[in-house]
Amino acid sequence: LNVNSGAFSAASTIKTNGAVSVAGTSINTHGIDAGGAIALTGPTTLSGAYATTNDAFSVTGATTLSGAATISTGTGAISFGNTVDGGAALTTTNTGATSFSGAVGDSAALSALTANSGTFSAAALIKTNGAVSVAGNSINAHGIDAGGAIALTGPATLAGTYTTTDNAFSVTGATTLGGATTISTGTGAISFGNTVDGGAALSTTNTGATSFSSAVGDSVALSALTANSGTFSAASTIKTTGATTVSGSSITTHGIDAGGAIGFTGPTTLSGAYTTTDDAFSVTGATTLAGATTISTGTGAISFSDTVNGGAALTTTNTGATSFSGAVGDSAALSALTASSGTFSAASTIKTTGA
Repeated sequence: LNVNSGAFSAASTIKTNGAVSVAGTSINTHGIDAGGAIALTGPTTLSGAYATTNDAFSVTGATTLSGAATISTGTGAISFGNTVDGGAALTTTNTGATSFSGAVGDSAALSALTANSGTFSAAALIKTNGAVSVAGNSINAHGIDAGGAIALTGPATLAGTYTTTDNAFSVTGATTLGGATTISTGTGAISFGNTVDGGAALSTTNTGATSFSSAVGDSVALSALTANSGTFSAASTIKTTGATTVSGSSITTHGIDAGGAIGFTGPTTLSGAYTTTDDAFSVTGATTLAGATTISTGTGAISFSDTVNGGAALTTTNTGATSFSGAVGDSAALSALTASSGTFSAASTIKTTGA
């Protein structure tokens, strides 16, 4: 089927053994089942099911969803060359590339977006009233504003702003920051199931759990990490070229190598090595040592504003001030305390089982 028209409309499904090509100033279709490629050139309204046998599906004009739309192309590419809007759900399935060249849902948010693809790329913000779920062997996004959960399954490159309305944000593959990235989820959890790398800043805000299951900045250090969360946990080392700032009702980390200051606000569990380049290290909540902990800050101050407990060794090294404002080892004696500092002060008793 080959149509070049002013306005084109099809009230029901179109079926062909070969390609479907429609060009017009207005295109309205309700599903196409094609043995070849589907090419829609011009402003297009979609609803229903669109399928090809390993051939491409493309819309080069602005797309409006008038109803739920599903697109399945086997190995064929799926591409939207302009904006996509409309208060309906869009589902795409292929093993080739799926790409959105314009904003998605900016004028009229989609009800949901689900994409299972080989590679997925969105050049601008995606907005939905419901969930966004994307799976692929390469995912590239530039911001998502979702009324439901955001789930990215596969290696993901992030930049921009990601928000949910009290729903989860998750990446299960390795994450690369392509630019400054902010994530805000209300009560929803924020989770990274694999490594996080990239020379940009990451900022997370929620009242639920924020978790990093693998190393952060190990291959390419982040420029900064800021987390304001209910609970925060990092299973491995965090590396940044700038500051690392974490606040929460429970903070667990296993080492930080920062080019700027390290600041923890809230009850904090430490183990591993913490280093700054002549910048401060501070904990304002109660500290628990889950394992041997070393802190080295050059000229930067080291300060514990509350108690420090835990049956492990604590070693601090700096040429600035080192201070303990609360009791050390009172509830659970440290195995040892070693401090090499410019000035050292402890406001209360220190208890250790060793030297």
